[in-house]
Amino acid sequence: MDARKREAVMAMPAEERLAYFVRKVADFEQVWGLHAEGWATATDARGAIGLAVWPEPDFAAACAAGAWEQHVPKEVPLGDFLTVWLPGMVRDSRTVVVFPTDRDAGLFVSPEALLEAIHREMWQCADG
Repeated sequence: MDARKREAVMAMPAEERLAYFVRKVADFEQVWGLHAEGWATATDARGAIGLAVWPEPDFAAACAAGAWEQHVPKEVPLGDFLTVWLPGMVRDSRTVVVFPTDRDAGLFVSPEALLEAIHREMWQCADG
């Protein structure tokens, strides 16, 4: 990925990065996380634990620093993310941290809301 494009996308407000994430994962059918001994997570102000996700490996790799320094990008197929991961997060009372950057923590989103947004995008793409 072109460095200028990566920087421009990472500089978007968190809400715009969420929309970008939804579009890209619906198009490429991949979700990216950071993995080492386990998956990279973050905690919001209320103490909710969220799995950090990105739409492309370059964005994830750019965040492999600090607490996530030993982590490397790892793909999760979209089908698994939608049918196994998100329902599991609901069951485990977890959230999703969508598209954090080195300057912004990203948005903490409920798994249900993210599932709905991705399905809506997939249906719109299918309708043409």
